[in-house]
Amino acid sequence: MAKKVNMLVFSGDYDKAFAALIIANAARDMEMDVTMFFGFWGLFLLRDPDKVENSGKTP
Repeated sequence: MAKKVNMLVFSGDYDKAFAALIIANAARDMEMDVTMFFGFWGLFLLRDPDKVENSGKTP
């Protein structure tokens, strides 16, 4: 039975996202299945800033 890691990244702060990516990378090195879900403000990390309208929204 394979071990699995599920992570929810809900913050748009780069230091928190970087920590989540390090943990996910370490889990992959330990041959675990990794799933990362980016929700709420974490989605801003994946979007192209030139194509997003952020005016009037809180971070």
